[in-house]
Amino acid sequence: MYNKNEGHTEGHDYEAMVRERENVILLGDSVGDVHMCEGIPHKNVLKIGFLNENVEKLLPKYKSIYDVVITNDGSLDFVENQILRHLM
Repeated sequence: MYNKNEGHTEGHDYEAMVRERENVILLGDSVGDVHMCEGIPHKNVLKIGFLNENVEKLLPKYKSIYDVVITNDGSLDFVENQILRHLM
């Protein structure tokens, strides 16, 4: 059971801080992590998954739930080069 989502922030200072944010970059390393931004609606969510074990077996699943999958302790160059540069 996973309890990592924004639904648990109701009534806390964190909720007020993120409620108005339309864009989220979600970084996760498990199948359940894709649900971390649920509970507060966001306009755009980019899900980046890290897959380091059982890559051959789990890659199809990760590709179906994450927008980007970085395997085998791969570099964060994608995040830096493709995302952050466009934001700056």
